[in-house]
Amino acid sequence: MEKVVVKDKNVVKEDVVKDIWNLFEEEYKERTHNFINKKDA
Repeated sequence: MEKVVVKDKNVVKEDVVKDIWNLFEEEYKERTHNFINKKDA
């Protein structure tokens, strides 16, 4: 695992950033959706 990280540091970093961004995006969409629904209720 360590060797892979050292070899493809940039690739691993990009994947981590993508994962974090996807999680953030999902959370944001959910919160926005809930907020809109509460406002309409």
